[in-house]
Amino acid sequence: MRIRVEWILPWALAASAAGAGVVRERWGPAGSRCTHPGTMQAIRKAKTPRLVFDLSAVATGARIVSASLHNRRVSQPREPIEVYEVERMGPAGAPVFRGKPIALRPPWHASFDVTEAVRRWVADPKSNLGLAFARGESFHLPGAYLEICYEGKPQRTPPQVAGLKAVHHDGQTFLTWQELPRFRPKPKQVLWVDRFEQKKATLADGPGKGFMDQPRLAAIYVKDLRELQMIDVIDPRAGTQDYPKLVRRKGWPEVRYRIYRSTGRITAANIAQAERVGEAGCLQAYDESMRIISSHGEYYDKREVGTSVIPTYCLADNRSVMPGEAFYVHTPQADGKHHYAVTAVRDGTENLAEISAANSLAAPVSEAKAPLKPVLQYIEEYSYRSRRYTAWKYYCWVAPPASNLPVQSPQRVSISIPKKYKEPGGLLIGGVGAIPGDDWVVLQFRSRHGYLGYNAGIGTFLSVRDSKVHYYGEHYALYMIRWALERFKIDRNRVMMTRATHFAYRHPELITFLRAGPVGAEFEIDFDQKFNPQSGSLHGRFGPADAARTVDGHKAWDIVNLAWYLKQNPAKDAPFHYAWHGGKESGHAVEYGWQDDPKGWAALRDARQPFVGGWGGGRPSRELYQLIFTWPWDKSVPAFSNGSLDGNPGNGDPCDGDPWGTINGHLLWEYQTIVDEPGRWEMTVYLAGSAGQPTCTVDITPRHRKAFHPKPGAAFAWTNTDLTTGKVVESGRVKADQWGLVTLKQVTVTKGKNRVRIQKP
Repeated sequence: MRIRVEWILPWALAASAAGAGVVRERWGPAGSRCTHPGTMQAIRKAKTPRLVFDLSAVATGARIVSASLHNRRVSQPREPIEVYEVERMGPAGAPVFRGKPIALRPPWHASFDVTEAVRRWVADPKSNLGLAFARGESFHLPGAYLEICYEGKPQRTPPQVAGLKAVHHDGQTFLTWQELPRFRPKPKQVLWVDRFEQKKATLADGPGKGFMDQPRLAAIYVKDLRELQMIDVIDPRAGTQDYPKLVRRKGWPEVRYRIYRSTGRITAANIAQAERVGEAGCLQAYDESMRIISSHGEYYDKREVGTSVIPTYCLADNRSVMPGEAFYVHTPQADGKHHYAVTAVRDGTENLAEISAANSLAAPVSEAKAPLKPVLQYIEEYSYRSRRYTAWKYYCWVAPPASNLPVQSPQRVSISIPKKYKEPGGLLIGGVGAIPGDDWVVLQFRSRHGYLGYNAGIGTFLSVRDSKVHYYGEHYALYMIRWALERFKIDRNRVMMTRATHFAYRHPELITFLRAGPVGAEFEIDFDQKFNPQSGSLHGRFGPADAARTVDGHKAWDIVNLAWYLKQNPAKDAPFHYAWHGGKESGHAVEYGWQDDPKGWAALRDARQPFVGGWGGGRPSRELYQLIFTWPWDKSVPAFSNGSLDGNPGNGDPCDGDPWGTINGHLLWEYQTIVDEPGRWEMTVYLAGSAGQPTCTVDITPRHRKAFHPKPGAAFAWTNTDLTTGKVVESGRVKADQWGLVTLKQVTVTKGKNRVRIQKP
């Protein structure tokens, strides 16, 4: 699926910065971290609130390069925010608007471009009547501030960054530089990690080769990091399950680093024309997920262990950022060569005056667009359920088209390989608890907002009405799965997933088997998210059901309804779905919603897709479970439906239907003798020995066919031979439907095995 993502638009500033120096400063309310605090007033006397800024610090007639209205809280509104420049005050103090609503500034859509308004105000201070909000849903007035870039004399600028370096690999450019001196640890505080094992670190005396001949990782103790962060750790009240509170001390400076890019070298004279690609925070190079929280019992009395070893991130495989350095990851959307520069911003004042070789690259970086790949952080060994694993821990910095905006908080990715593994084996996407044997590699990763998609306006002021739901999560999952298939030698016919139902159904070319169950696998069966705990997240991920639409024109809430999806393309094969979980009355089946499970099974039945369902004590037969993990998944498979031995899961009300049961839980087939030819399909089917009856009737539809692809309306003869007696017990004629599917109705199947043949007359 091709998805158009327009995020990397040039941040072109209005005019050249010849003559006086370029200054970028912030105006905001009293008490805020601004160059000019106390210069913003929020007026709410009338129905239409206003923001008025005192710009007397800017000389009258000074040339304004750009101006933006920001907010410390950025939250997507349902309807567009309508902010206007006030032209004059009308009767009863109501503001009269000038022109059209002020536009959001791309590509981030987190600020409004008020350049023209500020130019008028500076040229004629009497015209400064502020900005009025005709509609301001999600815009928090007290958190507003104004940033202006203008020609003037820099004052009270922060010290500049130094040591800027860049490396490009796998479609991403990794920039590093020295933090401001305030945020650098002392040399004696720098640690070197020989290896990690379940977060516990083995330290070494210095850099060099560590575990498995990998470079040692740089790190510091979390207690030293808290000192740099000016954070006090407050332990929770005894006897509770609360986490320790992190409280910032007074006097903490708000420091940010801004990253610029241009086709030519960036200098103080031209930085106003450079593309601003993003910002980085201070002290963000440390992987705080590695901190250790001690507790006892059911996670009571949590305490942060001060000697937790916190490594810095690796931006190339096993090569970590040094403590005292900051970084930014940029993902270009096209090939090219670009120069980069980084500036420091402190309390709203940016240092645009000091641009030198220390913070502006003299040589361009050659960049090439490529699929996202994670970066190796370290390797560890661990045991789980008596099986030993070697785990490869990675991070991925997600960016379009795998997210709506670049994300500087990396997503963890891990590969676990059993010690007894022999390649090529299967790929299991999910938890190691679901691994069926030593011949499987386990891929684990999480997506920010699910494995399908979310609204392009999340994290911006772009309204639900003005944006669409893009398939960002699907793109990210495809990147990670395809990377794993290339990185490790995998049998492509054995790729199993234990989560992400809706992603798996969209990609049977990758996912051959989808498993859900309470023992060693993800316990929810996600047929329709409107009926499980994830329903609450749909408003945040997609937007309101009546307003949210996908980029390809669908109602967004429909795409997480499997019944709806199956109806879109009935001819498309789906992964074999093994969906067994707890009962209706207790356990995770109740916790994750029972309502959608009967509806999901009914949808699979009606779509004639291959699946097994079970609930409560209705465990599918052990013979079927063993068959699934020996069956070569590149062969055709029968889709059973409307079986006479199927239980009744009910209508979604836990009180309706059977308390326990299975669907297709005792029907088996032989893959060794399948015939799959252009004009003929044959398969041996039979009942498991544990089936409660010696015989049953069931509809059979050939699925995952390799050569048997009838044209709609084509006629076929079929027979059902009892292999115990050798006699044909049933026969008839059948036509392929409008999707080319051939379904035999109510075929008799016994424990003695039956050979079903479909062929041209």
